[in-house]
Amino acid sequence: MTVTSKTRLFLPAFEEESLELERPKRWDGRWRVVIWDVPEKRREDRDRLRATLTRLGFVHIQHSAWICPWPCRDEIDWLRERYKLEQRVLFFETARIDGDENLRVRFQL
Repeated sequence: MTVTSKTRLFLPAFEEESLELERPKRWDGRWRVVIWDVPEKRREDRDRLRATLTRLGFVHIQHSAWICPWPCRDEIDWLRERYKLEQRVLFFETARIDGDENLRVRFQL
């Protein structure tokens, strides 16, 4: 299931397991990066976030930094709201990442 801004607020917690990212036939050349700083006392939320990102196809690139090439803004916003991590999880898109050759191979781009 792909999350849209309209459905995000109505998605029950149990639906998290069915989150998917739409993978367009053609890559738009933009990387989606998620970084976070979640304290140890919220370890369970951090672990769930990490597991969900992995399941969605993100790749771990550095401590608390994950990347994927597919549009995912709505899904990340939903996860931030779901775990009340709006101030602790950052999302950004970029057209350039130095040394992204390995990432392009990993994602078959």
